[in-house]
Amino acid sequence: MISSSVYMLLEQAIDTPEKLHCVMLFAQRTVNQGTATHIARQLGRDIWSIERALKELSEAGILSIAGEGKSSCYDYQPRSYVVNALELLVQTYNDPILRSEICDYVRELASYAPYRAHFHTVLAI
Repeated sequence: MISSSVYMLLEQAIDTPEKLHCVMLFAQRTVNQGTATHIARQLGRDIWSIERALKELSEAGILSIAGEGKSSCYDYQPRSYVVNALELLVQTYNDPILRSEICDYVRELASYAPYRAHFHTVLAI
């Protein structure tokens, strides 16, 4: 069973497959730090979606960012309020059946992600 804190983390911060893959790459210590280009190459994904995912993960407090533009380097330094949920996510992700549930849920969230981003922008105005 997937923990409610994992569901909340997915809904609030890891709402696309690109973000999930980035988080898992860092959380499982496959990569400790890297630029968007480096991470995109590691994941076999396009640079634009990975660049956006990394930026949003840094805004969510999961990654830290140093530098600006193409030379920005991302590092896995989650803020204290997400550490426990991230640890549960990694444990859950390591179970093949639960991993499938997580991936299905994230794909579902991804279909609404652009609207949620727009909604938050409208609320900020």
